[in-house]
Amino acid sequence: YHNDGNGSFSEVALAAGVAFDPDGNARGGMGVDAEDLDGDGYLEIFVANFSDQTNALFHNDKDGLFTEITNSVGLGAISFPMSGFGSRFFDYNNDGLVDLFVLNGHPFEPINKIFPHVTYTEPPFLFENTGKGFREVAAEHGAPLKKFYSGRGLAVGDFDNDGDSDLLLINVGEPPALLRNDGGNRNHWLGIALTGTTSNRDGIGAKVTVTAGGRRRTKQRLGGTSYCSASDSRLLFGLGASAVIDEVNVRWPSGQISTLKNVRANQYLAIKEQPTKKRSL
Repeated sequence: YHNDGNGSFSEVALAAGVAFDPDGNARGGMGVDAEDLDGDGYLEIFVANFSDQTNALFHNDKDGLFTEITNSVGLGAISFPMSGFGSRFFDYNNDGLVDLFVLNGHPFEPINKIFPHVTYTEPPFLFENTGKGFREVAAEHGAPLKKFYSGRGLAVGDFDNDGDSDLLLINVGEPPALLRNDGGNRNHWLGIALTGTTSNRDGIGAKVTVTAGGRRRTKQRLGGTSYCSASDSRLLFGLGASAVIDEVNVRWPSGQISTLKNVRANQYLAIKEQPTKKRSL
């Protein structure tokens, strides 16, 4: 939906190239997230889909159009038998390359009796960003990621405030699973908590750009992602080997800009929008 700027929205999915798969087929979209994966300041869109359909990653072409790149980056074939629900981009090892987690689980419990290649509980996906695409590495990162789940909601956040992202998996007919990330903070990181004043208090729509080690990383404060869940409102940037951030730039929805320079890494930083000064009559 395109924001028309007057309190209304226009539906533009077909024109933008995100309504159907490359063959013109509709898909059963469940989970969704958006992230600037290539550092150009524009958000890519990921959609988790039903079994016998691949998930979808749409590259933002910066002209109001998107190109589906699912298969070329390694996210297609592996997802075909799965039903994806909760989905979130996050940098699990803080190397500066944004990764992707997808929680899977079929909605129909006896599905295996009808389609033997499909199961009710399914393994989750942890897609590591290699810089050229993604590779699935869930089984390499502990016993909980080798299990099968009847997955639905997925929330991502640093619940223990140690600088790496943890996972909360919400499942059908079984308890939720809180998975603590151990070791993801070996690389440097920066967390940012936004508070709007002239803009909305949560800072939704604000774009944060972090420049460190010769690289620019951009995140946007989104209002809702994944599936039936809400994640940590703080933005967590992986910085790799960079211990100092040259600049943090926040562009608020109001148009105001907040800038900080020479910020040390490995901390959570609170940034508050400066209120607009009222003119005296």
